[in-house]
Amino acid sequence: MLLTGLQRSEDSGDRQNEASRKVILSGYKAFEKSVEQPSSRNETQLRKMHDGQQHVNERVFRLQGEQIGRMGDRLDRQQIRNWLTSTIPASVISRGILCMIPHCIH
Repeated sequence: MLLTGLQRSEDSGDRQNEASRKVILSGYKAFEKSVEQPSSRNETQLRKMHDGQQHVNERVFRLQGEQIGRMGDRLDRQQIRNWLTSTIPASVISRGILCMIPHCIH
């Protein structure tokens, strides 16, 4: 709207319009300045937020990796324990049965 009024005053070329053109131009410059300052602050704040989020993402990724590593250790220990508790008794029973078969046959 300011630029449209400025264009009209330039087209007419009148002295009175010259004064209003200067007022409109100074108003437009003040408007641009008032818009640039908050946008610059917003950009700075967004950059800080982005950097902070990047830091949080890196930390979460590192913690997830550590947790997966610990879970892998737990699974290995648990698998070994399960294997020992299931195979040792089964092998003892199987061995006992195989040893008893020849005695039972005679």
